[in-house]
Amino acid sequence: MGQSCSWMHCSCWENCACCQYDSAICGPRYARYQSDDIDVDMENVMGDLLELDPLQYDKESGTEKINTWIDGTVPQIGLPPSFVAISRAKCIKYWQVLQTKPTAKLSGSFVRFCFEKRPNGELPRLLIEHKGKSVIVRSPQDRIKLKSNEPEVHV
Repeated sequence: MGQSCSWMHCSCWENCACCQYDSAICGPRYARYQSDDIDVDMENVMGDLLELDPLQYDKESGTEKINTWIDGTVPQIGLPPSFVAISRAKCIKYWQVLQTKPTAKLSGSFVRFCFEKRPNGELPRLLIEHKGKSVIVRSPQDRIKLKSNEPEVHV
């Protein structure tokens, strides 16, 4: 309800055809998150692609890059303001949460942001792809617990 359609912006907040969007069939409207096992089909990418390395950019510089990318890509694609605001918020939130995780800052890790073409002339969808190596880093105290005979109890 109140979401962007392929041909108009709906603000009725009622049960119109625009608001009867079935995400189970069409997939998520605003963002799709890629895992390591699926590669992005570059033919479906619209506008510019932004790739950020968590080692190279901190929270602020990454956010600045995302804002610059969104501002530069929107005129190429022609997205409605509500779609732009939601996409910007999703990208920035993903980046900021990622920066709080120590395992995200491994060499070879990257986050890719782009817009993906949709079938039947629908608005493009934001695609966030995070690839790279991930390991569990344990503190010395955690390693001692693992070597002991006492079982770990998680509450």
